[in-house]
Amino acid sequence: MIPLFAAVAVLVPLVLLIWRGRRTLPGLILYYLTVAIPSILVRRLLPARFTKTSDTATLSSHPAIEIFSAALLQTMSWGSETPDIKAIANVIEASKELGKKELEQLGAITRTTPHGIWIAQSAQDIPVHSDAEAVDGDLQTVVVMHVHGGGYCSGHLYQVTTPSYEIIKSFNATTPNKNRRLVYFMIDYKKAPEHPFPAALHAATDSYNFILSHQGIHSIVVGGDSAGAHAVISMLNAFKKENRVMPDACILHSPWVDPSLKILPRVLYTDVFCVEASRRFSRAAFTDAKDRDLVDVPVEDVGVAKKGTFVIYGGAEMLVDAIDTYVEALKEASSERGAAVEVWRVEGMPHTFATLPPLPGFKGPIQESRRRTVDFLIKYIS
Repeated sequence: MIPLFAAVAVLVPLVLLIWRGRRTLPGLILYYLTVAIPSILVRRLLPARFTKTSDTATLSSHPAIEIFSAALLQTMSWGSETPDIKAIANVIEASKELGKKELEQLGAITRTTPHGIWIAQSAQDIPVHSDAEAVDGDLQTVVVMHVHGGGYCSGHLYQVTTPSYEIIKSFNATTPNKNRRLVYFMIDYKKAPEHPFPAALHAATDSYNFILSHQGIHSIVVGGDSAGAHAVISMLNAFKKENRVMPDACILHSPWVDPSLKILPRVLYTDVFCVEASRRFSRAAFTDAKDRDLVDVPVEDVGVAKKGTFVIYGGAEMLVDAIDTYVEALKEASSERGAAVEVWRVEGMPHTFATLPPLPGFKGPIQESRRRTVDFLIKYIS
């Protein structure tokens, strides 16, 4: 018994020390070896009854997430440490140049405006303003207006350009109407806490009006990931109140529909997003509590795209129960107004998995999300 007590007396302080030093490289390596990977193994190998926090809450990850990837995601989620929003924002902002460079390497055509950037396969596909010289009348442009995520406090318009360009190429190659071309418009908006919500909502609405002012627009699709999806849903809800014409379709990635976490998360350790991060982003981003939680919006006030909405999210998300609740309200509202709802809930996948780097276990779901997005666009737009 004495050796056992001695081992515990040594290991417990060591683990606590490693936890505190996770942001150093040696601490991170030790954390992987002594905490993260063993905990993932325990959750994967033990029967489900030993890995539950309640009758319905499981912490086990899907086999599609490899052990290393799951450990990496757990580390990325900051655990019990207090995330520094500014530090997170600076790290994400530093990746902007990488996003620009990757887009150039892919051969995409970009054009900057005061509202954001156009991304297209050809310069001729980018629509021109209504006061410009007339363009080829046979060309029909489908515009996907995308709002990036980042808790309204971080992120940039280049962070999801690579998957967007892949969708553009695939749509243009497979659409039955060869005169119909897809382009993306990535919105740039000012960040909280200096510019709290509804700054992003106003930017989305202004950008939508900006797109409408262009020639040859066949259809407008609105979309966003995480906080960006929150902005898009908020815009559609506002359009519903104002009796405005809705966009043709909507694509939502892991919508941040419950920033204040009224619906407590089931999954705590297999997501890239953690409770403390959500709460801190929420406090920084919102000055008025009524703007926050879209799960509270009555069905009759839920804004719905005219033809259809596509919702993509992971079953291992911290927000999964809240998104499930929103999806049910969306389905009811859409059914009443003759619109469709398609949902792809991928078990074992974390928050905004389709926008993450292709870590082991993610390549398949990422490729499938792009294929399903193109199929959705062809089905409801072409």
